[in-house]
Amino acid sequence: MAILDGRINRKSLSPRAPLAAAVLTMALVAPFAALQAQDKPDTAAQPKLEATIQAAVSQSNYGILDDVAATFVKARKYDEAQKLLENALSIRAKSSGDQSAAYAAGLMKLGDLAARRGKAEAADFYTRAVALGDTGDTAPALIYLASNALARKDPVSAESFVDRALAVAPSGRDAGRALTVKGNIAAANGLNGVAEFQYLQALAQDPPRSPEAALTMETYAKLLSSEGRKGESDALLAQALPIRQAQIDKISTHAPGAVTEGAVKVGNGVAPPSLVNKQEPEYSEHARTAKLEGTVRLGLTIGTDGLPRDIKLLNSLGFGLDEKAAEAVSQWQFKPGTRDGAPVPVQATIEVNFRLL
Repeated sequence: MAILDGRINRKSLSPRAPLAAAVLTMALVAPFAALQAQDKPDTAAQPKLEATIQAAVSQSNYGILDDVAATFVKARKYDEAQKLLENALSIRAKSSGDQSAAYAAGLMKLGDLAARRGKAEAADFYTRAVALGDTGDTAPALIYLASNALARKDPVSAESFVDRALAVAPSGRDAGRALTVKGNIAAANGLNGVAEFQYLQALAQDPPRSPEAALTMETYAKLLSSEGRKGESDALLAQALPIRQAQIDKISTHAPGAVTEGAVKVGNGVAPPSLVNKQEPEYSEHARTAKLEGTVRLGLTIGTDGLPRDIKLLNSLGFGLDEKAAEAVSQWQFKPGTRDGAPVPVQATIEVNFRLL
């Protein structure tokens, strides 16, 4: 319960993705000076982490560690989450065996965490999981391995993985993702007509207005653009945009307690906010695989409590980068803007630049 206590200060660690670096610049209506945040180590976190692990081991209850790990992932404390999931995997091995479905589920969780962090070991965890058998639960691992193989210019292995995924997930969300990858494989082989057919099949399986549908639209739009079919490409991107904004709306802070109505621009006696603490954004796996770079522009209001709210997407990159930008910016903290010494809500524009190394 102490680990889940929201009153305890736990600043997130800065993630360092090996294949990507995100350089952030922020601009209001007028420039302002940024303040460096002072990192304060949480000396109490480690003992509590160890106590949680010991309690779970004594009870042979990996579910405890899975739940707490999910909390750490949400807080972007990935090293702690990995330690918890590794211990949960050990409990699974002892209680269910290392050939069990429960053990495969533990490998999937570690693979998901590694993939989120952009770590190469995601492929190892997923490979070990699918080696225990292809199931609906391991379909996402097969899809990841297919994309990974395609990125390594191994379309034969990619095709094998994606066909295995479709065999255990012939319809629904995972099928849509698999068919999108299948389209990518065809496009990589210069079979644009086949790729287009696969993307259309994927859209038929993707849940309506879902991030998966947006990804398929963006991928399909990229193919159409390469063929000079700009009108069709733009139409697909226009359909994907509100889906991305809907995801950002879920991320954006709407908690009560700070004034955001009547937000003003900097100038005419309004002093700008100053940045106190920021989180670096992550690179989405889809964007990394597509080798996508660019800038996401966000409009928002910095409330009288110094927290960003009402985040709006002004310029979309798609492929999950819009959400990654909003997720990071939503956790920034500011000293609020002021007028006559009193805090006021201020309109801001933030640019998040994504560049692959």
